[in-house]
Amino acid sequence: MAERDEEQPNALVDMRDEPDEDEGESSDIGHPPDVAETPKYKYGHRITLDHDDMDKLGIDELPKVGHKVHVVAHGEVTHASDEEHQDHEGKTRRHKRVEIQLKRMHVAKASEKKPTIRDAVESGIKDASDEE
Repeated sequence: MAERDEEQPNALVDMRDEPDEDEGESSDIGHPPDVAETPKYKYGHRITLDHDDMDKLGIDELPKVGHKVHVVAHGEVTHASDEEHQDHEGKTRRHKRVEIQLKRMHVAKASEKKPTIRDAVESGIKDASDEE
């Protein structure tokens, strides 16, 4: 598992699917069967924006496939679970899962100025105040 940087708690974390220690290869759980990407990212980490969403975000020109973007979002936890189960070898495994509904979002081209942590905190405080 990737270690979080304690000195930079808000640093971006690489979400690539890491090889399963027991099997030596990436798990296919969370991947649609027809996707053969390398490196693999879980399907649940993908965000789909339709025409209406792009209008709300001010995305007038369709970005080209492969272009990088920055995403800042505010969400709400809608599900949390912590379970233990036995795998096919009889080993007890723990499975934690959380679902987050993204409610507010900003998408910017990678070349645009990235929002700072201060911007995100101030925006989050304002957004939280608006929702109460």
